[in-house]
Amino acid sequence: MTRKTNKTDHVLSILTGAEGETLENGEKKEPEAPSVKHQGNVHVVMATGGNGDPVAETVKEKLQSELEQQEEKERREEAAREEAARQEAARLAAAEPEQPVAEPAPEQESAAAPEPAQAGAETPEAEPEPDEMEGYVFYNIMEKIVQDKAMKYMKQFGNCTCKRCEADTIALALSMLPPKYVVVKKDSVSPLLNFYEDHYAGQIIVEITKACITVNRNPRHNREWI
Repeated sequence: MTRKTNKTDHVLSILTGAEGETLENGEKKEPEAPSVKHQGNVHVVMATGGNGDPVAETVKEKLQSELEQQEEKERREEAAREEAARQEAARLAAAEPEQPVAEPAPEQESAAAPEPAQAGAETPEAEPEPDEMEGYVFYNIMEKIVQDKAMKYMKQFGNCTCKRCEADTIALALSMLPPKYVVVKKDSVSPLLNFYEDHYAGQIIVEITKACITVNRNPRHNREWI
């Protein structure tokens, strides 16, 4: 039988006394919840029962060992995949036939001379001008009336009567008048002129007067541009 020393008796008495005190008080101490530490994909449970808990240390060491083994396994698998990819690439490169290098074509000594134009090529003949419409002509009645009346009003307003000022006056007046085209025989123009002149007399006089005033304010007979 093992002999109990004084130190052993002392420890046993302390433990027995602590347990008795707990039972006498009727209190049951709840164990503290262990803390959880997340490390990678593995949860490490840390006991909080006190410093140097042998159970906690054992669990921690075991989980760390499992984590290291898992990481080592993943590294080996990754290396194996990379090696397989390199081998496959090398196999495909070896199986692909080499493309022959095309040799440059010899330079031509001289550029091909352009083909001479065909001698005696027929040039397209100009289409003949159409004949007169059997004696009919078309007129812008407004243009004819303004041309006949412009000089009269230019003199009346004291405008310059040179060809340039006359052309400017006629152009300005016609720009504000509606064109009136008619198709008639050459010998039938005068009756139509008289009809339209009487019908549009007021509008024609107004536009010629406005054109005379504009040209008189800013004559362009000494300019080289329009």
